[in-house]
Amino acid sequence: TPPCASASANTPPADQYEHFGSQRGRVPNQANTVYTNFNVYKGSAAMSVKVVKPVFRKNEQSKLILHKAGFIGLEFAESLGPRQYNWNDKVNFALSMTEIGEILELGHALEEVKFLHDANLNTPRQGEVLKQFQMTRGTRGDGSWLIKLVVNDRNAPRLEILMPLTVGEFSVFKNLLQFTLPHLMGLGITFHPKFAMEEASILSDDGYQSAASREPWEFPGPAQTFY
Repeated sequence: TPPCASASANTPPADQYEHFGSQRGRVPNQANTVYTNFNVYKGSAAMSVKVVKPVFRKNEQSKLILHKAGFIGLEFAESLGPRQYNWNDKVNFALSMTEIGEILELGHALEEVKFLHDANLNTPRQGEVLKQFQMTRGTRGDGSWLIKLVVNDRNAPRLEILMPLTVGEFSVFKNLLQFTLPHLMGLGITFHPKFAMEEASILSDDGYQSAASREPWEFPGPAQTFY
């Protein structure tokens, strides 16, 4: 992270994201909660990559069942000036399992990915706000990649954010996706059940979910639910 001219503007807020240590029926305290993310800062914008864990529920036999898969949450903030970014008006974009899989194939089977999200899909407001995420190779031929995020909102001006990634940044990004993919599907807890209560976000009888699960992320379609 580069030196901050304004820490509040340059650092994305972390208190919304609960990654580990949730307990059934109550919000975890600060002592057993860990926040982590990967940030990329450029002259025109910044990007923060956050891992939002899956949500589980208990069945009648008190067995943990996957309720909602996790996802990779991307936050984009436009630049306000040197080393300052407008995180208060950030743009969110959630990557699903298959979208992560396509990004992992960039440079191999794929040379470009493009995803279109509609937060109001199958509602009367469908098409009101559309977000398009695109990744292509950089134009310099140096192994870099370019993320382009376009937001078309009927009630606001069109927004376009460009986020170039160097070879190193792209490698870190892909390795993060590769490492977290099975955990987003709940497989980490499947093979390590003794840590389930420490690492799982569990849906309690009163409807409690982790704070991250309540963030207004856009999914490519209805959230897939397993019972």
